[in-house]
Amino acid sequence: MDKLQSIGQLEWLRNKIIARSGEGKTRVYVCMTGCRAYGAASVREAIEQEVKSRRLDHQVEVRATGCGRSALYMEPVPVGGLET
Repeated sequence: MDKLQSIGQLEWLRNKIIARSGEGKTRVYVCMTGCRAYGAASVREAIEQEVKSRRLDHQVEVRATGCGRSALYMEPVPVGGLET
């Protein structure tokens, strides 16, 4: 890969990678920075286990994120509408 020459190229590459990863999946973001002190790791693990037990691995992706990713008071935040 050639060296990126501008912020625009970096944004293009970022969007390309995002478009390829988890296309069509519902993503659940769990804050793993400051929220870890309040049990975020066990929450993430419980969500991952529930996703697997319902055999939704191909539809749902659980991701660790930082504080800036979503509204902290709403953690964890499902994105994309999961139908059960």
